[in-house]
Amino acid sequence: MFAVGGKHYLMACQATEGYVVYYNRKTIEALGFDDPKELYEKGEWTLEKFKEMLLDYVDPDSEQYGLDGWFNATPLYLASGVPSVSLSDGKLVNNMMDPAFERAMQYQYDLNKNGLILDKSLFNWQPQIQYIGEGKELFYIGGLYEIEQSPDIWTKNFGSAEDVFFVPVPKDEKADKYYYNAEIDCYNLCKGAGNPEGVARLMECVIASYYDENAQQISNEKHKSDYGWSDEMLEMKAEVKRITTENPVRDIYGGLPTETANVISDAINQPLQGNDWYSVRDSVYDTVEVGVNDANDQIAKL
Repeated sequence: MFAVGGKHYLMACQATEGYVVYYNRKTIEALGFDDPKELYEKGEWTLEKFKEMLLDYVDPDSEQYGLDGWFNATPLYLASGVPSVSLSDGKLVNNMMDPAFERAMQYQYDLNKNGLILDKSLFNWQPQIQYIGEGKELFYIGGLYEIEQSPDIWTKNFGSAEDVFFVPVPKDEKADKYYYNAEIDCYNLCKGAGNPEGVARLMECVIASYYDENAQQISNEKHKSDYGWSDEMLEMKAEVKRITTENPVRDIYGGLPTETANVISDAINQPLQGNDWYSVRDSVYDTVEVGVNDANDQIAKL
């Protein structure tokens, strides 16, 4: 997946879940909505259902805000299975005109156009996670680290432990698989290292440890005793890990030269800020294409 020019520069050990969608069950129940967990279990937790629930809920005049969080763009567009820049046969590919990628970015523009994104400018540019617990916000996209801490801390934001829950980022119903934004646990071996065979054995141990049942049991007990997690939460965490492992997607534009990477980073965040994707794409496509082609020229010389 990360081979460049037929060579490997990265020892990838595991794909782990990137982000999840948090919600408060008391809010969901009060509105008569289906629990997102139940929708997921029925195969109905999709991007369109996600948007439908936001449309039914959002009403700023009544202090009912929609989607919060700083990290919404990436997990939502990677549900399409198409990153902005990918690798194919060891070469970089600019996917900004890929129909699936365009559709994913325009979906985010629609979220903003319909007022479904919390306007952080009204709140000193800060997320309002506590609104989840107060019943004034429907969804928050964030990492599991948000609740991998003392329950005295995370319940102040999300609400009582029995009410807060999380599910995977919704599936893109138009994609052929349930693709998931993945973090990659990985290592590099320095050129000239004196014991590369030893490093290879270490990597085998690291990989084995991820799937060791005893290690998993220790982790689960810590989540229950230290973080106040329920068995239901542990089961959902394992489910998110499963779908991430099956179809991980990672956007690798960050590995491009800084100028090109910054152009892409800014572009992919524009739709959630209210800018039509097609206009954004047309303004940056040629710059990105030049950057990708230059990088491929360098790869050919490796």
